[in-house]
Amino acid sequence: MMPDPGPLPSLSRAPRYLDFWVGMFLGIPIAYPIPQIQPFAISAFALVAWRLRVSQRTVILLGMLMSVSLASSLLSTYFAQISAVRVVTSTVFFAFFLLGYGIDHYGAFLRGFGASTALLGTTIIIAFFALGQYHNPELLFLSAVRRQWGTDIFPAWPNFLAFLLGLGMLVHLVYLRSALGAALTGVAALVTTSRTALLVWAIAGVWLGVRWWHLRWSRIVAVTIVAVSGTGLIVVSWDGIRRVAQSEVVRHRLLRTSDREAILDFSVGLVHEHPIMGVGHVLLNQDFGAPRSSFHSSYFDILIRHGTIGLLVWLALLIPIGRGRRYGPLWPFLLLFLIGSAFNTILRHPHLLMCYSALIVLGTRPTATAEWQSST
Repeated sequence: MMPDPGPLPSLSRAPRYLDFWVGMFLGIPIAYPIPQIQPFAISAFALVAWRLRVSQRTVILLGMLMSVSLASSLLSTYFAQISAVRVVTSTVFFAFFLLGYGIDHYGAFLRGFGASTALLGTTIIIAFFALGQYHNPELLFLSAVRRQWGTDIFPAWPNFLAFLLGLGMLVHLVYLRSALGAALTGVAALVTTSRTALLVWAIAGVWLGVRWWHLRWSRIVAVTIVAVSGTGLIVVSWDGIRRVAQSEVVRHRLLRTSDREAILDFSVGLVHEHPIMGVGHVLLNQDFGAPRSSFHSSYFDILIRHGTIGLLVWLALLIPIGRGRRYGPLWPFLLLFLIGSAFNTILRHPHLLMCYSALIVLGTRPTATAEWQSST
């Protein structure tokens, strides 16, 4: 496979503040449910759409994916049940992947995203204490009502929001090297009670362990601050943590897989019936016979809707494979997205898809990496 040639020379360089606001907007996952509109996602893409510089490989793969998306609905045995609006919007959605190819100043973009997620994390932590959720913290896992304490306050609660905060934590650790930002976003991800936060902290721990012997003293101090803040949180909540560890209900919550098993059984049946092109963009809700309205897996979502062909093209677009690739600090983000997508439809959220695109370009294109290094 030929290596990505990198972006074409830009005729004009956008001011840094534009890319700062792109990052800021992607850290605000607000949506209007009727109709489902993501104003900040659309605004972020609008700021880069006029300066896209996309490689030939990406254009071909994205064109193939969008074609398969349309064909899977047109050829579906459920064609009569598919809304034309849903087909168009779901197909055009994949174009959000191009955002990373329109950013000129990656340093400004990352600082904007870091500031936005740190502010979001701070707001969640303040709300957590203001609403008294720190009382009997084990009930955050024992009680279904307590687990949803932020549903009416914050958007995309809890899984998508926890993933966004976790992504912010890694950006603060890997690129911005901000202990405070990492602590705010990491703790906020935990108090959402989403198990996604555990994956984020595990990846962050591995990254810190790998990097430890190569850190300068200033960074060692930053890591120490994060460790001390985490230890302090554990000490303050020790009694609650002890009760949580002893609770059978909490262990059942952390290890519960029955909901995923029901979804898996239903998904496998659909794949056997429609292995090549899938079922298209039919609304797979409980009226259709689905156990849940979500497959809790980006891979199953693509496989069921667009078949084996769609999944292969989707993976080729997502995974940056080619000669001469130097992934550098990209691998923690690859792990987060590729593992996280197995347990939730992470990449069906436009903010997260665009963030992934930007991080892929930053981590694999020499020109993008050079721009980031020159800005630090």
